Amino acid sequence: MYFFLCILAMLDMGYVSTTMPQMLVHLLAHSHTISFAGCWIQMYAFGALAATESMLFVVMAYDRINHYFCEGPSVLSLACIDTHIIDIVDQILIVLMCLIPISLIVASYVHIAKAILKIKSTQARCKAFSTCASHLTVVTFFYGPSSYIYMRPNSSYSPERDKQISLFYNSFTALLNPLVYSLRNKDIKRAFLKVMKHGRR
Repeated sequence: MYFFLCILAMLDMGYVSTTMPQMLVHLLAHSHTISFAGCWIQMYAFGALAATESMLFVVMAYDRINHYFCEGPSVLSLACIDTHIIDIVDQILIVLMCLIPISLIVASYVHIAKAILKIKSTQARCKAFSTCASHLTVVTFFYGPSSYIYMRPNSSYSPERDKQISLFYNSFTALLNPLVYSLRNKDIKRAFLKVMKHGRR
């Protein structure tokens, strides 16, 4: 990255060097003309630098961190320093942000399951479980992949596999949330089925 940025800086200096000297001459001297050879060289140099910079931007676009977004483990794998302290901080944050919420969710659903099993009516029991299922689905799709990414040991880091998993929990879950929760609403569900029936006609 720094190699390409260095070349980019030199190209920008080259741009200035092809146009600024002649402009300064025009500002300071009475003559506002340029020779045919000087004009041709300036145009050629400027065009060559522009083409080089254009190609450089293409190369820089393909030479990137092989991930869809900057995620902790992928960035940490590029570090040239000892990351022991960062790993400890990460583990503390993971406990606070993953393990504790997951534990609370599981404890809550254990109590909910106990309460539902006490219901005598099978239909009411199924309805209660159905209500919980949408939330459990979204929770599983979010916490499952993200726990795998952040809670596994660094030795099992795999850029290609992690890239696909992070895309799944980052994008798929976000798309799934409105669908799951909106279809729980009877009015939206009725309107959706009505639109689907109209589409088939």
